[in-house]
Amino acid sequence: MPKMKFPSTTQHLEERLMNRIRFATSEKLNESRFYNIDLVRANWNDGFYRKVALKPSAGVLVTTMALCLAITGLSGSANADDWSQINGPTRNGVVTDTSLFRDWESKKLQTAWSREIGQGNSGPIVVGDKLYIFHRPGKNYLLEALNKNTGALMWQRELPAGYTGGVDGDLGPKSVPVVSQGKIFLLGAEGNLFCLDADNGELKWDRELLKDYRAQPGYFGVGSSPIVVDGLLVINVGGRDASVVALDINTGKEAWRTFDDDASYSSPIEVEMDGIRLVVVVTRLNLVGIESLSGKVVFKTPFGKSGPTVNGAIPVLVKNDQGSFVFVSAAYGVGARWYRISNDMIETVWKNDRSFSSQYSTPVEFQGALFGTAGREDYGNGSFRCFDPSDGKVLWEETDFPVGHTFLVDNHLLVVDCKGSMHVLNANRERFDRIYNGQLFDGDARSMPAVSNGLLYARSNAAAGTGILKCVVIGKAR
Repeated sequence: MPKMKFPSTTQHLEERLMNRIRFATSEKLNESRFYNIDLVRANWNDGFYRKVALKPSAGVLVTTMALCLAITGLSGSANADDWSQINGPTRNGVVTDTSLFRDWESKKLQTAWSREIGQGNSGPIVVGDKLYIFHRPGKNYLLEALNKNTGALMWQRELPAGYTGGVDGDLGPKSVPVVSQGKIFLLGAEGNLFCLDADNGELKWDRELLKDYRAQPGYFGVGSSPIVVDGLLVINVGGRDASVVALDINTGKEAWRTFDDDASYSSPIEVEMDGIRLVVVVTRLNLVGIESLSGKVVFKTPFGKSGPTVNGAIPVLVKNDQGSFVFVSAAYGVGARWYRISNDMIETVWKNDRSFSSQYSTPVEFQGALFGTAGREDYGNGSFRCFDPSDGKVLWEETDFPVGHTFLVDNHLLVVDCKGSMHVLNANRERFDRIYNGQLFDGDARSMPAVSNGLLYARSNAAAGTGILKCVVIGKAR
């Protein structure tokens, strides 16, 4: 098995902890699992952090961590289950705040509300009482904040759009927004990045990424969805010596850039290992792990294929008794890869083009198996599969199943396919076990949906410039 080692970091653990305390002081650690940023928002003894940062010592750090953890346990996080980014709260397709209907035979898809929207593949996100949808109804982009329960418009913000079309002809945004620390980040198909106030839509800052980093838009324009880690917005840009770039969320100024590769349509994930936080990114031709604070590449391995191909699926992190693993997949003859990773190493366990081949859909993990749709939408050869990622063995396959997006809700699988259908399956390693199938839309629906408190939010793709955003009752809040 090929194995690549990289020098381990020389920065001491104390320095890492001090960095995180220092970043909390500058309000860059909103969603950290180390500290609860509610302390910063409450201005709780801010000077205490500054004094600690000036006088590092192991004893002070241990005391500080214990105090922070104790207070975090009391304060909690009111919006822990917000669908604030692509593929859910932790980007792994797992839904924790919803219980699906059990008696589907007596249920029909109940539409709570719907409204017309413009072009684009950018899926909805839900934060607090707001649903955000980023689309293009005409010449410009439009970000709309809606009441998530009624669909009523709360406010909207028009933004300039410069994308003139690609292979698919859709002129709308492809990237799903992300909300963090009271800001919403939007990436247009031409590569223009906007930071807005999530409460009122006020523009805070913007960047022209393709121009700034000499990057190309790709076959369908720009489509990877950024991620916020440690107060930095990390973006799969694809620029010259700037394949992946991190920007300060408050100012838009560059924090770091690293290596040289084009962008993909895959979105980064966050991985924490041995106290080190990494951003794992599938680029045009590589899979890389990058330290979130410094931008240091700690592992990199080839993945993808040159020519008329794309990488679109999101990496899947799986941790078990054997270690930490990442699953990635692409169509176009690339196939699937299963890697063992650490904070300074990546090792190929297996690779083939038989287990799973995904054009853009991402599988979910449950009880040691991965479930999801394989195949290509444009070829019409989709299938639903369950396979064992430890060796790539396909446990079962249901053919003639359109490609789509799969989510894990308790021990059930919720699937929204590209033809506008919704499926509910038992997450069964032994066989395909569908318990419900209903139609959401009459046309195509390839955009990533969102799930929050018993409601499914999905959009159809625009036909003649008009699509539908729909809220459907699928269960109840947990």
